Amino acid sequence: MNKRKFYYALFFLSLFILTVYSQKGGGESGYRYIDLTYEMSRGKLNIDDVHDNTQDKAFYNGHYYIATAPGLSLFNLPPFLIFKITY
Repeated sequence: MNKRKFYYALFFLSLFILTVYSQKGGGESGYRYIDLTYEMSRGKLNIDDVHDNTQDKAFYNGHYYIATAPGLSLFNLPPFLIFKITY
């Protein structure tokens, strides 16, 4: 029974952290991660084709990149690929 309580507590703690620290949908901040996730699904790390979606970008050696760490894009890549294959 203690193991079950631990897993419930871990689930609700994760859910709480996700709701507190997640960004609101849309806007400049959210699109940069969506853009990079899309481009990563195509095998690229730059956002040249979709850089117009966000102002939060960096230009280096003739390519556009997101100006933050790509952690959320890496986290979103597996569900995005499942969605892309399914639909």
